[in-house]
Amino acid sequence: MAEIACTCNVKQAFAYEHDQQVPMGHVMSLNIGGTDLTADLSSKNPLDDSDVKCVGVIREVKWAGGYTDPVEMTFLVSTGNKQALAGLIHSSLKSTAITCQWDCYEFDPGGDQGVYYKNFWSNDAALKGLIKKDSGKLALEVNKEPDGEVPSPLNYEVKLTYNPKPETQGIAYAPAASKNTVKRWGSAN
Repeated sequence: MAEIACTCNVKQAFAYEHDQQVPMGHVMSLNIGGTDLTADLSSKNPLDDSDVKCVGVIREVKWAGGYTDPVEMTFLVSTGNKQALAGLIHSSLKSTAITCQWDCYEFDPGGDQGVYYKNFWSNDAALKGLIKKDSGKLALEVNKEPDGEVPSPLNYEVKLTYNPKPETQGIAYAPAASKNTVKRWGSAN
């Protein structure tokens, strides 16, 4: 399977500029072990310039493309969500189950006028997964220090890797504005 990855410009997500035509993305919702993180960061939806509230601003998301391959994400969160995640990491989680909805956008310069389009996303649904464990350690980290790329609002980098729950789900990918496909992620027993 071919890897799908999107490296996003976090500056564009925090301070949207119409003349910048760079990839950007949002974590729209995230629940870990029954705890919902707050959609408390402001950004723009580049498809229609509408305001959106999101849990995080994506720096990178990638998936190797196989049914059972994990999704790996790096994104920035607010101080409140950093504190919530740190609390979860340092507690004994009763469940490593997560749900996560995310959207990545790319700019397509083709045609008379270029357009933004969704190019890698959770198929407009919250994907259901389990935080990956490596040698007993959860693949969930949050930086203690603020990220320096965008100084305001104060934000912190999170790294999260999760495997699919044993059910059939879909991850959507579009290499161009008019070429969408949904690829299977997860497998029902």
